[in-house]
Amino acid sequence: MDLIIATIRESGAEAVLISLVGQDAVTFNRAFGHAGLHDGMVRLSCAIEENGLLACGANNLKRLFAVFSYFGTLSTPAW
Repeated sequence: MDLIIATIRESGAEAVLISLVGQDAVTFNRAFGHAGLHDGMVRLSCAIEENGLLACGANNLKRLFAVFSYFGTLSTPAW
């Protein structure tokens, strides 16, 4: 993931669309978080699920937005 993270850092992007799934998504989000890229970019993942989010670690999920139909069925408090 080093080359991918370096390329994203140098790109000047404000956002990253993540289409990785499973362990690849976890590895990417961990590397993204460790690199501190979440300070200047947001991420949108259309495929990461609950277990993947847990595996990434809370410190690596800053400014990550996850869109997954499963989340809409969860019974959670209204905000």
